[in-house]
Amino acid sequence: MQPPSDPVQKSLMVRRIEFESPEYWEFFRIRQSELHRPIGLTYSEAERGAERVCLHLVVQGRRSRERGSGPRVQTVRADEEGSSPEGSGDAVVLGGALLSPWSDHALKMRQVAVALDSREQGMGRVLVRAAEEVARELGYEWIVAHARAKVVPFYEKLGYSVRRASFQEVGILHRLVLRRLFV
Repeated sequence: MQPPSDPVQKSLMVRRIEFESPEYWEFFRIRQSELHRPIGLTYSEAERGAERVCLHLVVQGRRSRERGSGPRVQTVRADEEGSSPEGSGDAVVLGGALLSPWSDHALKMRQVAVALDSREQGMGRVLVRAAEEVARELGYEWIVAHARAKVVPFYEKLGYSVRRASFQEVGILHRLVLRRLFV
């Protein structure tokens, strides 16, 4: 994956990871904290097991605290995929996304989440752009997501179209968002 072009985001590292790897479990904890628990959702072992066939992306960086401030993120320099940035031994998973085929022409992005103390730093945008790149590399023409209604504006800023009326999924309103990858 290409490093992001934004100077702040350039230092983030987005990686594909394996199911049940240590990074998988770090991202699973973020998903539980940010997506599942707030709406009272429990994730069964069968549902989690179904993720075995998904592609897993994570964004990594370093968490640190400075005196007098709340949590913030120190980012890890983004080198080529698969390489370990210098000093990244303490890099942690700050967010991620799952990708799975939706049709012959579209890849579905789901479970997109960034840790609460790492938000508003462009990580979501970096993740979505990395997911788009993976979809392109795999030959998909479209990328789609069932976006929670409150995050639809985020996807619209990234060039996604909103389709279909709102629908209920896991007890909350969602909208179908999609973006054509090849013009």
